[in-house]
Amino acid sequence: MRVRYADVDLSHAVLSAPVAVVAHPTPFTYNGSAVSETLLAGPGPQPSHSSRVRVVSAQGVDAAHLVLTDTDLTDCLFSGAFHLDQLRLEGRTTFAPAPTGRHRYGIWPVRFTRRRVLAEEHHWRAHTAGQPALAAGVTPQPRLWRPGPHHPDPDLAPDPEDVAALYRQRHRARRHELAAP
Repeated sequence: MRVRYADVDLSHAVLSAPVAVVAHPTPFTYNGSAVSETLLAGPGPQPSHSSRVRVVSAQGVDAAHLVLTDTDLTDCLFSGAFHLDQLRLEGRTTFAPAPTGRHRYGIWPVRFTRRRVLAEEHHWRAHTAGQPALAAGVTPQPRLWRPGPHHPDPDLAPDPEDVAALYRQRHRARRHELAAP
């Protein structure tokens, strides 16, 4: 699938053959001329990444046949997916950053490392930190963890074991990507 200006939800999709979700870098054409994207871009000036393709969920997907290229995985939920170690990420695929700045852990000052994290880690840490849920349309602060869609329900929020399992699978995939010729 070549897409632009899209939020892709792959929740519980059955992939029996290879599937690639690719952010198409240039406007689509029809009969040799570019198709107008003014309605897709929305009102006002748009940043250069406005045609970004966001994958919002891969929950319940067998990712063995899935390739994501140049996609935004900042809010993508992977919990419940199978074979994440075989998921291929190519191009400029982005994950959510950890919060920035200095914080307190009890009485101790803490500085988060600069790293990219899965959305489930954001949701779990926001839940354990007691952060309030965000109102619809509100942009999360970069100094805070981002609450998830089930915040603050502890039965639906991911727990540390879920997050660790997701990172283990992604780590295995990263080792395979680095070992490939």
